[in-house]
Amino acid sequence: MTLIALATELLARSPAAQAVQKSMSLHADTANAIRSSEVIAAMGMLPELSRHWRRSQAVSLDSIEVGGTTAKFLAAIAHGSRLGVQIAVICSGATLVIRQEVSPGTIMAAAVIISRMLSPLSICSTAGGNGSMPRPWRSACTTCCMRVRAPA
Repeated sequence: MTLIALATELLARSPAAQAVQKSMSLHADTANAIRSSEVIAAMGMLPELSRHWRRSQAVSLDSIEVGGTTAKFLAAIAHGSRLGVQIAVICSGATLVIRQEVSPGTIMAAAVIISRMLSPLSICSTAGGNGSMPRPWRSACTTCCMRVRAPA
């Protein structure tokens, strides 16, 4: 789960930053065109400017889509991994209950504990790439992921 959170952060950050940069550039170009609208209209450059804006907008939207698709894919993997771990814990607990080595309440306790343990990692991997993660969670996830990295 931690590796998935780290992968989400690393793979989704770059396309998101590129999309923001392209969007800012497009907005700056649009603002400049609006300021010079009379000159652009007088010179007959409006159709070409419109085509340029459409192309730039398409590139910006493509960058956003690439980052979003990557983040959604990794979030689905993280969610599936979390469910798999929870199912494994419950199945292991059920086996122990059938052998009468633990009580049925132990399964419930283990399920709650594993759910709470995996929750922060799930949040990191789900929201890490799209910028919607609250700042305290983002710093906690970055700290968590930094501990996992191999020493350089």
